[in-house]
Amino acid sequence: GRGALEGPASSWFGLLHPLDHDRYQAALDTVLEQRRGRINLDLRLRAHDGNYLCFMLKARPVVGSDGEVVRLVGTLTDVTEFKTAEERLLHDAVHDNLTGLPNRQLFIDRLESVLAFSKSDTGLRPTVVVIDLDRFKQVNDSLGHDAGDALLQAVSRRLQQQVREVDTVARIGGDEFAILLSGLSEPQAIEPVCRRIVQAFETPVVFQGQAMNTSPSFGVACYPAQGGTLDALSREADRALYEAKDAGRNTWRFAATGPGA
Repeated sequence: GRGALEGPASSWFGLLHPLDHDRYQAALDTVLEQRRGRINLDLRLRAHDGNYLCFMLKARPVVGSDGEVVRLVGTLTDVTEFKTAEERLLHDAVHDNLTGLPNRQLFIDRLESVLAFSKSDTGLRPTVVVIDLDRFKQVNDSLGHDAGDALLQAVSRRLQQQVREVDTVARIGGDEFAILLSGLSEPQAIEPVCRRIVQAFETPVVFQGQAMNTSPSFGVACYPAQGGTLDALSREADRALYEAKDAGRNTWRFAATGPGA
């Protein structure tokens, strides 16, 4: 049945998730060497249908008359549903619950980790794009929050369609979005992405028969030309965003120290 396990501890290896092998082996070695102690581990084991389920293993060694470990006794509890709920809570903490996009915190975490890797891998070359929706407040005020929410959800889908799997689209504020692009440091590689972002807004979003028009104003800052740190890149992208707004909106600007749009 579900979670039925029999036989010596070593025979579970075929069912164990490959990433859990080392932790299990280390715990096993410790009780075998010390002939005492307890194993308390979260493990993923493959079920009959091929899917992995999460179990909590609690076991202790039984020592024979010769002082060696004869076997392990303990319990194996299926904690799959608990784990799924826990993961959902963790997911919700770093995702915006309206659009399902990463939130500001997760965006910052991802940018920080890419910047850390960029020091040794120059091919990553992260680019930060900060986007504000033009006229969003008017839509929200005149058509109501449901319409505003529908517009934000449509915008999040359209933005995701303009970038690659390796890029991150996040909602970092009310009508503010951010995109983390990787591996495109040359303006000629970034320009087509910028054009696609503008084009993604050309078709109005329709909500309950009402056409809602919004457009993007955005600033672009590239590593390392426009900043080597998270703060510098964010600041320069924000500054470029305000230049795009001053230039009449529905457009973008590159941060000043780099290429101009």
